[in-house]
Amino acid sequence: MTELDTAMLGKFLQQRAGNTMVMFALFLTPMAGVAGGAIDYNRAQSMKQAAQAALDAGLLGSLAQSDADPVLIAQQLFEQTIAHEATITAQSSAFLQPTPNTIDGSATVTVETTFLKIMGIKEIPVTVQGAAMVEGGAPCIHVKDEARSQALLVNSGATIDAPDCTIEVASVANPAAILNAGSSVAVSKICIAGSQIIHNGGTYDGLTYPCPVGSDPYQSQIPANPLVGACDNSGTFDPPNDGSAISLAPGVHCNVTFNGSPRIVFEQGLHIIQGRMIVNSGATVEADQVSFFMADLNSEIRFNGPVSLDLRAPTTGTYTDILMFEPQAASGSVDYIFNGTDGSTIEGLIYLPNRNVTYNSTNRFASVRFGAVVNSLIINAVEWHFKPLAGASNVKIPRLSM
Repeated sequence: MTELDTAMLGKFLQQRAGNTMVMFALFLTPMAGVAGGAIDYNRAQSMKQAAQAALDAGLLGSLAQSDADPVLIAQQLFEQTIAHEATITAQSSAFLQPTPNTIDGSATVTVETTFLKIMGIKEIPVTVQGAAMVEGGAPCIHVKDEARSQALLVNSGATIDAPDCTIEVASVANPAAILNAGSSVAVSKICIAGSQIIHNGGTYDGLTYPCPVGSDPYQSQIPANPLVGACDNSGTFDPPNDGSAISLAPGVHCNVTFNGSPRIVFEQGLHIIQGRMIVNSGATVEADQVSFFMADLNSEIRFNGPVSLDLRAPTTGTYTDILMFEPQAASGSVDYIFNGTDGSTIEGLIYLPNRNVTYNSTNRFASVRFGAVVNSLIINAVEWHFKPLAGASNVKIPRLSM
């Protein structure tokens, strides 16, 4: 190679080295952006997890506080939690409560970038969403027949407002329950053991099937059958001419009928019903600190037409919270009809596990403590508002549902 060739080669190599440095410099910026972008992206993913955790905390915390506005509580808890994340420059959230026992939420947060800024990307938006619901609540109504078809039948026009309660249906028949349109049942949960039901519409909160149903939740609280002695009262009672009340002391009442529309007062204590007691339309019945014991399956209190009831179970003693009960050793089942009650108060446990109970239309009552155990249940156009018995297990467990 000549000296001229050697010189030219040297110049060429110098020029290529310069070109390589230029090309490397040109590629360095996007390569750094890509590599740094991965870091920013990982940081954004980490912040997404933090935002989701903050959202979930808000959802769960809102349902754990029964005496506050869940939407407001969820908003506050989310904002308090997300405020600790320094790299989040902005946030927005929205919460909605579709039912008393559910809440939905979504949030968008903005994560500041470090490396992507050189590519003109200053922020990364991150969106999260979630939902939560409450499970549990006291078993205010327990329908116990495991083999009966249509063990629970809710007809059109029924309104039940009991958000702290559950309804349990032990039937596994086909169908285990029929839920018709035109009714609203606002409870914590409707738990049906069977997998086959007929749902024709209407609003039934917390409807779950199949769902594990426990045994009779109140059986252990029922005392031994009281001794049924001779009749203390029997026959027909007419309204007093002076308009005063008919008062009955505790005892055994055998096949009693109240004519007209009197005011009937059952005095404090245990009242044993032997045979059928008939209370006609328009009567007013008062029973404070009273328990009614049906002596056998053929014994009942029959309300014929709309009556006004103020029935309250004892709050202390052997029959605490027990408003109405029947012999525990009874076998078989019988039909039992509660006709209309208007603007009534019923407090305590109605324990009739061998009765196929029907609540007919214009049946309205409110209760701050109510429970019922029946063999089967038909609910017609009723209007009920009630809360669990004070001694019932009222554990409400919020959980994420999304």
